[in-house]
Amino acid sequence: MLADSDIYLSDERYIEALKRQQQRIKSGEALKTVDDNTMGHKETSATWGLCTDEWPEEDLTPKSRGAKYLQDGQICPFDGRVNKESHGCYYNCMIFQGGKDRPDRDKAIQLYQIRIDEVTRS
Repeated sequence: MLADSDIYLSDERYIEALKRQQQRIKSGEALKTVDDNTMGHKETSATWGLCTDEWPEEDLTPKSRGAKYLQDGQICPFDGRVNKESHGCYYNCMIFQGGKDRPDRDKAIQLYQIRIDEVTRS
């Protein structure tokens, strides 16, 4: 049986993920998205979001090798929902649903800083 620490991101690792993603954006990483809705295989990722496929080894689950799940309150800065207690932010994602209001690099960095400040203050 897997322990919670095997499948959920700790608060410390969550803060590190926010800082790592913000630094990637600052360093010039291009925004790339995947929105594959092939029947039976829905896959969505964005290089700037917490739905990225780029996670360090310690943040992967032991069995599936996918990223660990976020816990309640651990939200992506691009999540536009008012109630952020549940997962599944695709339909309210500023990257995927933002259209002409999709955050640019400066706005993305700012959104990460706001979220980092929120979680490190509490």
